[in-house]
Amino acid sequence: MRPHLRLLRRIDWTSPACLVFAVGLLVVTFVSVRAGADPDLWGHVRFGQDILAAGAIVKVDPYSFTSDREWVNHEWLAEVAMALAWNQGGTAGLVALKALLLLATLALVGWAAHRERVPSLAVWLLVVLAAVGVVPRATAVRPQLFSLLLFAAQMVILTEHERRGRRALLLGLPPLYALWVNLHGGWLVGGGVLALWTVGHVLERRGTRLDHLWLTAVGLLALLATLVNPYGLGMWRFLADTVGFGRDHIADWQPVWNVPAPLVSWAVVAAVAGLLCAERCVPVTRTGPLLVALLGLGSLKVNRLDAFFALSAVITLVPAFGEAARRLERRGDGASRSQTLAPAAACAVYLLVGVTTAHRVAAQIVCIPVSAQDEYPEPEALAWLESTGTRGRAVTFFNHGEFLIWHLAPDVKVSMDGRRETVYSDAVVDAHARLYNAPAEGSDYPDSVGADLVLLPNSLGAAKHLEARGWRPAFMGPTTTVFTRGPGRAPTRSSAPPLERCFPAED
Repeated sequence: MRPHLRLLRRIDWTSPACLVFAVGLLVVTFVSVRAGADPDLWGHVRFGQDILAAGAIVKVDPYSFTSDREWVNHEWLAEVAMALAWNQGGTAGLVALKALLLLATLALVGWAAHRERVPSLAVWLLVVLAAVGVVPRATAVRPQLFSLLLFAAQMVILTEHERRGRRALLLGLPPLYALWVNLHGGWLVGGGVLALWTVGHVLERRGTRLDHLWLTAVGLLALLATLVNPYGLGMWRFLADTVGFGRDHIADWQPVWNVPAPLVSWAVVAAVAGLLCAERCVPVTRTGPLLVALLGLGSLKVNRLDAFFALSAVITLVPAFGEAARRLERRGDGASRSQTLAPAAACAVYLLVGVTTAHRVAAQIVCIPVSAQDEYPEPEALAWLESTGTRGRAVTFFNHGEFLIWHLAPDVKVSMDGRRETVYSDAVVDAHARLYNAPAEGSDYPDSVGADLVLLPNSLGAAKHLEARGWRPAFMGPTTTVFTRGPGRAPTRSSAPPLERCFPAED
């Protein structure tokens, strides 16, 4: 009999470890391949395609007529990767890119646990905990996925240096930041963690003075490496102007308690981390738990920090988790359990895992669903705009902008899209916010910018205020209305219910 077959026969497929492995594989697969189209996906792919076509970074925005600042595309390299994935593989390419980034992130968690000789069952539980913690940031194909991978890599490097004195690994941080600064703004979080980690270890006198010098020198080199970007110091100035806690109009920057799904994930990670710290299973530095606590508190204010909190908690507390698992193992030694139903239960679990995993993978590689919410114009609205040969300047909703850029540029230029502060000043963003949130006051905005049409979700309730200013509905759908300055005539109407479509929603 072949060696690998003998190995398979020696495995107890009804053991808790095997069953946890199967369920863990299901969770990891779902988190990795589950994808949805957020409002920025159209723009990420299109802007990446533009960079590939031009062979250079596009710094002058060609898509908006109200943009009034230099376009600092801090995610340009991630967008190139997304464009390449779409160009080569379509939907399957984007899903594959997302899955590879998340699987690599979770693999780093598993590797860190394996290095601490954590029992195999506990390794999978840690990986599943990390998957639960990152899932709110992992439901869409977005540049932040690169930040999750690079943040996990940094945490592994720092903990390896702390626990095993591997200074050479620290040399990987400067090139990591040179890459990270061109992929996503999450490097600011990573840089803050690196700085606090260094200060904490110096104050705690962990390691030798040479270790402290290494950490400090590498941190300074990593900071200098962030200048390796197309904008140089302009990248720092841009992020200093646009990154902060006061971005109430962006869902990802809301407090975690305002969004149910992130709150559940945050609570699960926080509960496990709190129990491990309370148990004090193994001696730990104060720096690691303090960083975890700061990220946890930060994610209460800005929910997009929750994935960084989860990864820092899982990787930093690996030794404590391993010790807790070994205690439970010792307590469970000699405990009796019935084996009568174990084979049947195992078969049922494996069948469920196999079928649901295959179904999820097959569904996602052919369709990244576009939600039926009013975040996007309905197909009939898009068809009307295309059939009438609409051209000119369109006042648009935040979430409609990049969808319209994909389908109607260059004939139609938008007034606002998901890039927000990237190409628009605060004055432009505030003017749109007034139009959306207080249309009685902000309905003069289309006239002030010389718009040719207005396309807004019906949920904003702006129709009567725009009509009072002479705008006439030319198309009226269940979720969207298009207003023009044309002669008063009966608008085209559509009562078709919104349908779930697949990215890029061409039909």
